[in-house]
Amino acid sequence: MLSLPLSLIAGAFLAILIYWYFGTVSRLADIPGPPVPSILVGNVEELERAPMGTKMILWAKQYGPTYKIRGPLFVNHISVTDHRLAAY
Repeated sequence: MLSLPLSLIAGAFLAILIYWYFGTVSRLADIPGPPVPSILVGNVEELERAPMGTKMILWAKQYGPTYKIRGPLFVNHISVTDHRLAAY
């Protein structure tokens, strides 16, 4: 009896994971960004260690006016540094 509810929970988790991957990760795959040093914290640790704004300015020069950074557990964040693009 316990295996059926456990199977349903595992199946639902897998379905959510697949939906999340194809809904967000695959669409953002072409957007450049810095490498992710840690799965758990993403680029957050790099941002906290550097003086405010310096990492983001460096990444904008390196990857262009629109780039992707990762938060904890591979949550994507898009940074737009071009004021004309951000106006839309």
